[in-house]
Amino acid sequence: MGRNSRPKPGKRRRGGSGLKTVGKIIGVLLVLFMLSRWGWTALEKNRVATEQLQALRAEKLRLELVQSNLQEEIENLETPAYIEELAREQLGLVRKGEILVAPREDG
Repeated sequence: MGRNSRPKPGKRRRGGSGLKTVGKIIGVLLVLFMLSRWGWTALEKNRVATEQLQALRAEKLRLELVQSNLQEEIENLETPAYIEELAREQLGLVRKGEILVAPREDG
């Protein structure tokens, strides 16, 4: 081995090894900061996505109920009794031989 390969006991090494250690610590802290920042952003995006998913599920349930009501109405519209009911209520139609009695409007 060479003469200068090992420092003598009690003597300090030269070459800034303390700066290298500080640089490594700063590097590790920077990496940890970036990872925590990325993790926080991911958590926030996940929270927003979860809220949107809940809202969409609620909207889906509401639309399924609307669809069910419309399907029921379609089925009713295909029955002669419902068609007659609508004709009487909305159009004021009567069967042959019936007399429509309506209250007189004062005005």
